[in-house]
Amino acid sequence: HGADAIFVISMTALCAHLGLLPSFLSPLIALAFIQYVLDSHVLAGAGLRASVIGRWNGIAYFAAVGSAIFVHHYARGAGIVSLLWAAGCVLAATTVISITERAVHLLRRRRPS
Repeated sequence: HGADAIFVISMTALCAHLGLLPSFLSPLIALAFIQYVLDSHVLAGAGLRASVIGRWNGIAYFAAVGSAIFVHHYARGAGIVSLLWAAGCVLAATTVISITERAVHLLRRRRPS
């Protein structure tokens, strides 16, 4: 997971530098990964609740990077760049939702019944 996170964070940062993805996406991905690591430590032995949206986000991070690389090299039109940037904003929003979902789950799990 660590190598995937480092790759995706660094590549989304590079794509943001090139103007293809929003600059706030990389820090959100980093925050989501840090949260995953901390949740894993806090819930050690209790089993992590799989996040469906988090799993799809993980796939979408790679798709966004691949799409941005393709656009940068082969399809640099303003319309497609705007569409890619907008998709990056949607991905950032779903990342925030996933982070929130995991935080709520952790708080509920740690609260005494």
